[in-house]
Amino acid sequence: MPAAFIGPGKDTTPSETDAAIMAAQYGMMNAFDLIRQAAIITNHLGGSPRFNRTAQILVGNDILMIHGRLRGITPPADRALRDLLLSIVSPDCAKHHDGIILRHRNGGLLIVQATILSPAVFGPSSILVTVNDPATRPKPVASLVAQAFDLTSAETKLANLLVNGGGLRVAAEKLGVSISTVRTHLKAIFGKTNTHSQAELVASLATFQSAL
Repeated sequence: MPAAFIGPGKDTTPSETDAAIMAAQYGMMNAFDLIRQAAIITNHLGGSPRFNRTAQILVGNDILMIHGRLRGITPPADRALRDLLLSIVSPDCAKHHDGIILRHRNGGLLIVQATILSPAVFGPSSILVTVNDPATRPKPVASLVAQAFDLTSAETKLANLLVNGGGLRVAAEKLGVSISTVRTHLKAIFGKTNTHSQAELVASLATFQSAL
């Protein structure tokens, strides 16, 4: 049985329980890293936080660690983060929280959300905190785009150029082919992606990239 589904039972020793909890937390953090999602496991006081690799870049810049506790970079941010964590364990937590907005040091925005985790699987008082930057738009991974839509190498290169704002003539110049060749590739891409215009294609690939 996978570690993420192991909970303490009457025949489970404390060391086995701790190992199962650590395995579950580690597995969750790795899963979030695969989708490049900043994730933190902490408690309702922000204590003993565990960061995945994606979240580690936030520490010291957008989120602080002071005396082993998760803190905001300004007093208002700190209060908002504290209130969010406390609200998750409150009896009326359903009345709270779609999340909070924090600010980057550079003035940008961060969306911070939290949810309580199963204590049997992830340990007592475990809360998952996720941090998203709305301004960040990851580019599609070329190999995954090709796999998803069965594109050839040439079609994949053209699709990536178009989704990043290039026109057909610019794409032809960058690819070193004629405009008629680009149009032939584009027609094939339309068929494989079930789209009918460049705008529709870009929107489809943008939806795909947001899931990466």
